[in-house]
Amino acid sequence: MITNQNNYMKNHLSLALLACLFITSCTKDGGTLNLTFTKSTAKYGNLEEIRNTELNASSRTINNPGKIYIGNEFLLIGEEGVGIHVYDNSAPANPVNVAFMDIPFCKEFYVKDNFIFAESQYDLLKINIQDYRNPFLTKRVLNAFASPLTNDQGQQLIGFTYEEVTEKIKLKSIEYDQIAENDALYYDYTESLIPASQVPSSFSGTSGGQIGTVNRITENLGFIYVISNSKIHVFDNNGTLNKSNEIETQNDLQTIYPNGDYIFLGTRSSMDIYDVRNPETPVEVSSHWHTTACDPVLPYESDVAYVTVRTGDFSDCPGDENALLVLDVSDVTQPEERTAISLTSPYGMAIENNILYVGNGAAGLHMYDVTDRFNPLFKGVNAAVKAYDVIPHPTITNLILTSGPNGIEQYEFNEETLNLSLISHIQI
Repeated sequence: MITNQNNYMKNHLSLALLACLFITSCTKDGGTLNLTFTKSTAKYGNLEEIRNTELNASSRTINNPGKIYIGNEFLLIGEEGVGIHVYDNSAPANPVNVAFMDIPFCKEFYVKDNFIFAESQYDLLKINIQDYRNPFLTKRVLNAFASPLTNDQGQQLIGFTYEEVTEKIKLKSIEYDQIAENDALYYDYTESLIPASQVPSSFSGTSGGQIGTVNRITENLGFIYVISNSKIHVFDNNGTLNKSNEIETQNDLQTIYPNGDYIFLGTRSSMDIYDVRNPETPVEVSSHWHTTACDPVLPYESDVAYVTVRTGDFSDCPGDENALLVLDVSDVTQPEERTAISLTSPYGMAIENNILYVGNGAAGLHMYDVTDRFNPLFKGVNAAVKAYDVIPHPTITNLILTSGPNGIEQYEFNEETLNLSLISHIQI
């Protein structure tokens, strides 16, 4: 019998044990420790059956959107952990839900040259969408991120359920001894797989080449890069898709963005730059450290990078700094912060015609003129547009799309006045 479910619980216990130093409800009673903690229970299933799920399915309602891709005439809208909705967007004023791709466990996907690259828990999938209404799977890289664990019945570990419990833990028992340990089996499972994004919904990119700033998957020179919490997974896509390398990094990787010979990684404590001139073997060249925060990165041209840091009490990004940072990266070995602009709750970014758009959550969509790249000039805010992320349409020059708490919205905008006019809304 494998012990991964116990190991997972023990690591939750270790966090709770540390809390006992400050919480009086944690008490010793005889030879036990009375502790309230989050208990996890492993879920097992037939992974082969899951992998054989039929890709093409009928359209369905969006319940929990994630990643979004903007094609010339279609939209792909991820459903967290379930699959991808397909919308006909040939008439942006009237997008139509036409189909669904059933991809169990999928949270992140990226589109390049008529192919979707989607993670599906342990695997990486390559899906042909040349006919977006009739996609088909061309390659599945099995166990791309980790190898599945198996129980006595031959079922594979597919996840966990959680509940808060209060139990007595025996002192000097095996369980007690393992509470404070950094259990390798637990971290192998969670750190290798791709976690959910810290942004409720965001753009992966467009068919016009625009890339979103809140991605865990990207492409450069025929190589696919996927980040988990502490690894860069490298896949060679020059021919048949195959995994070619795995790079250990610091923990808490969050976003990835390619720019020329480099990839820029946003982490909870830094912006890291990796040299990918040898694309199979990324090499770290520098880090710019900042307060602990959620951290999308948008490199622009070859000498500047815009970074949003977002924090909040009781959030997944604890802290008290919310800002747009402007970094000079003309020397990639020594990034230098030029300025910091205070914001309320910044998320994703996009640049179109020298205007930097910043999704500032409930505080609206902020706009900056970046003709002088190192000195963004505030042009205004549309407080009515509640935006987590923003991206221009790939072919319609006066159309931008936003994702936010109200759904996915498409706006016509006036380049001179920067006014936005809503033309359609996809409810989520």
